[in-house]
Amino acid sequence: MIEGNIDVEKKIHSEALFYGDRGVQQLFQPAHMADLRKFMYKLPKQVPVKALGTGSNIVIRNGGFEGAIVMLDKRFGGFELLPKNRVRVGAGALTTDVVQKAKRCGLDLTFLAEVPGTIGGAISSNAGFNGKSIGDYFLRATTIGRDGTVKTIKRREFLSTEDLLVNLADTVIVQAILELEQDTPESLNQRYIDLKHRHEQVYSRYPLKTGHAFCLPHRSKNKLSEPFLSHVADALVSLGAFQDSRSQLRLDPDHPNIIFAKSKSDFEELEQFGNKIRSECREKLNTELDWKIKFLGKK
Repeated sequence: MIEGNIDVEKKIHSEALFYGDRGVQQLFQPAHMADLRKFMYKLPKQVPVKALGTGSNIVIRNGGFEGAIVMLDKRFGGFELLPKNRVRVGAGALTTDVVQKAKRCGLDLTFLAEVPGTIGGAISSNAGFNGKSIGDYFLRATTIGRDGTVKTIKRREFLSTEDLLVNLADTVIVQAILELEQDTPESLNQRYIDLKHRHEQVYSRYPLKTGHAFCLPHRSKNKLSEPFLSHVADALVSLGAFQDSRSQLRLDPDHPNIIFAKSKSDFEELEQFGNKIRSECREKLNTELDWKIKFLGKK
């Protein structure tokens, strides 16, 4: 028997940038890990499943999502200090809460201070700021596969963070272990303040923004040879400023891989705008970009 909450034909509302009220076929909030395993196992195999935190880098299209959304709430929000500067964190924990708890333990996650959403979402998108990303500190995660099986995914099993993210994409992350840098609480407090200030300076001109919008294709999918840019930002800087006059969406080479907007209504045009950027990179730079923002459902 499923113990969590299952809502059918549910309208999701969020203050996140990319969707207001959007329909999903099923919304499931599991009570615990065994509950999630049971749900995944019993769900018909043809039904797509997507884990959703706060939706900070997700677009649910106007046509809704004909599948199941799994949302992990505070029941999956644990934080445990481990030896060797490691922490075990629940995938449903808010990044801002985890940053504060780590800081009090003398451990540095301050680069996530202004990253919205949950730790599960941060890991699956390799969130970060100011040159640091959570993938750099990831050791392993407990995940639930589409068939309900539990699997531990370890960083050392993959050649790159890119490979790791590909393998995490088809799972629901339940918890993860991170190995963090140590510092004094006083130094971390100052770093936290400085990063928040820098974030405000960088993003204050536009009230709304995406997380990282694009990524390089996984190597197995990439058909292009030379020149192959090692980082998405290199391609976007080379492309230069890119703005859509109708929607006011903007790509700024000073802050590459972030799409800025003046209002939420602009995001109706987001997918079209981003595809135009991808086309420009393909034609002018011979560089293929994939979306890092996740689009769900029908247009």
